Amino acid sequence: MSATSIDATSLKSWERWIYGGLGAMAPLAVVGATTDTVAVFSTITLVVALAWGVKCVILFAIGGFVAFLHKTEADTWKCFVIGISAPALITTGLSGTAARINAPASSAEISLFSRAYAAPNPETDAVAKRIKVVPIAGLKEGVAEQIKRGLFGVDPPISLVVVSAEASESAARTVAAAVALYSECPTVTRNFKVANPIIYSDSQSRRFVVVVQFSDRNEAGAYSRMLDRATPTRDAAPAVLFTTQAKANQALLSRIADYPPWDDAIVDSLSKARETCKA
Repeated sequence: MSATSIDATSLKSWERWIYGGLGAMAPLAVVGATTDTVAVFSTITLVVALAWGVKCVILFAIGGFVAFLHKTEADTWKCFVIGISAPALITTGLSGTAARINAPASSAEISLFSRAYAAPNPETDAVAKRIKVVPIAGLKEGVAEQIKRGLFGVDPPISLVVVSAEASESAARTVAAAVALYSECPTVTRNFKVANPIIYSDSQSRRFVVVVQFSDRNEAGAYSRMLDRATPTRDAAPAVLFTTQAKANQALLSRIADYPPWDDAIVDSLSKARETCKA
């Protein structure tokens, strides 16, 4: 009789699924108001939205299934709490991982070399030819990155040192080759690893932007100051865009007109700085 009484008062299977599923999705409200607000919703795309929706469905299914297993449960609130606890570790883990990846990296103080110059060292054609030239759309997220951002709220920080914006590909290659050769200088490489410059072409403005990309904003700032010291004829230090993977394309596009080209004097001064630091 007691078993029959319990069965009569317990919730139906679909009710336990609903309350448990809603409980499982409750932590998303917290994550959505914190991590996901910037990483997911500030630069929303169809793929990101679909991935975020898949995450909701998965959490709902987990919470609903666990609540469904409590066949004798008659309290709706308890089913809701059961749903919260079921995927809580998953939600917390995803939020913590996203927070670590999305947080700007920190690094120790980086020493800068003193300003000194020597005989110029011309850039070789081989170095100029190996520089990548890609459409500026290449900075956009791929499908895999959008899915990852929607599911896990991951939008890694990116720092772009914008060296110059040239009117022709050949001029951009000359500048990029000078920067690449300079970056091989032992004084630079002993502080941090510098990636090869990339030339982003924009068909609308017909500009070719020379960019060096960093994941650490402190290293990007230090490298910009190094270039500034090595090229004293510049009016200002190379700009540094502190952005994220999802916003990098638009951040660079919106400011192309602000970046001046280099002249021969700037290229020569960078070559002199490279020869000096090699000595």
